[in-house]
Amino acid sequence: VESVNFNYDTADPVLTETTVGDQTQQVSNVDVIFGGDATDTNSLTSLEVSVNGGAGIAITVQPDDSWSYTVLNTLPDGEYELIFTATDVAGRTDSLTRYALIDDAAPALPVINAFNGAYAIDSLDTSGTATDATSGLDTVEYQFDGTGGAWTTVTGTSNWFATIDISAGGANLAEGDHDLHIRATDRAGNSSTDASQAFVVDRNNPTVTVTGYTGTVYKNANFTITGTATDTLDFGGSPVAVTVTNSGGSVDLSGFAIVVTGSGTSRNWSQEVPIALQGDYEVTI
Repeated sequence: VESVNFNYDTADPVLTETTVGDQTQQVSNVDVIFGGDATDTNSLTSLEVSVNGGAGIAITVQPDDSWSYTVLNTLPDGEYELIFTATDVAGRTDSLTRYALIDDAAPALPVINAFNGAYAIDSLDTSGTATDATSGLDTVEYQFDGTGGAWTTVTGTSNWFATIDISAGGANLAEGDHDLHIRATDRAGNSSTDASQAFVVDRNNPTVTVTGYTGTVYKNANFTITGTATDTLDFGGSPVAVTVTNSGGSVDLSGFAIVVTGSGTSRNWSQEVPIALQGDYEVTI
């Protein structure tokens, strides 16, 4: 009589993955870790993972039945399907699937559309586009002047827009030169280089004065009218323009150029006015 030892095994191994816990794609720019337990009523012969249909890679099961596998962020950017399979001594198996997307690449530099005019008072309308080639965009945000302050999310991602309150009750931007900074962040947490566009906050009208004229004055020859122009911001270009009309219509000033002196926020001006017809003249500065 000869005796034979054998195991009668009708139960599959039990494989769990609890570090992630479901098949939601793990989007990351750092290592992605999966882990759980692998058990059997007799004993296991192997635990392996197949990545994107490749050959099985052995995973060590610890004495307490736990296991762990890391998808390294040094892998090429892209999507990874991981099929984990536990096999027992009877050849029975249990499998589960997980997904990862590795993305180490930042979104492209956002595009800011041209502002509707370079000057703003209490609100700033802005819009533009952004793109990301791997995991897709998560947010587009703005900040003023690159000061390291908080970033604020705009509406939309690929095509984004915002109407920003820059008044005292909002961003509280002072009069003067400013830069709007825009950055895009993808689903893996990578942020683009900031795009920026300049604009000027100008809430006050300039002031113009005329020297020595109150009411109607009388002249019998060409005369020169003078005054000042001031503003809270530096003037640009030619800050003062003069037109003259009389009973014949507009007076040609092409031979009588306005003279503007000074710089910054304060200018002096003078304009010679030619007399060609008798009657009333109106000078508009």
